[in-house]
Amino acid sequence: MDANWHRCLSAYLQTIEDHSGSFASRRTYASTLQRFLADRDPATVTRADVLDFMQLPSTSNRNAGSPVSAATKNQRVTIIRSFYTFASGYEIDDTPLFQRSNVILPSLADSPPSSQATIFL
Repeated sequence: MDANWHRCLSAYLQTIEDHSGSFASRRTYASTLQRFLADRDPATVTRADVLDFMQLPSTSNRNAGSPVSAATKNQRVTIIRSFYTFASGYEIDDTPLFQRSNVILPSLADSPPSSQATIFL
């Protein structure tokens, strides 16, 4: 990740901690973004990248390798969306670092249906 993106990410994570007052929130956001951006150039992320990441199995110690819940998928998308919205307003020499945020903002509705049965009460 280049220096500008690294500074943006650091500033973003600080705003998360400042807003929530929680280092745990910062750690959750940092972990999700670290996994998402591990093999990607943040400037070239696509909607398909986000959709693929949403579907990855759990990495938690308790559920490693298991399918993730809709809530986890939603959390992943929310964190990524929030970061890219922040990057769209993070300026380097009066130019936003990221200018394509509308391209990568899928909603949970973009996700394929879960293989789990839905129970209606």
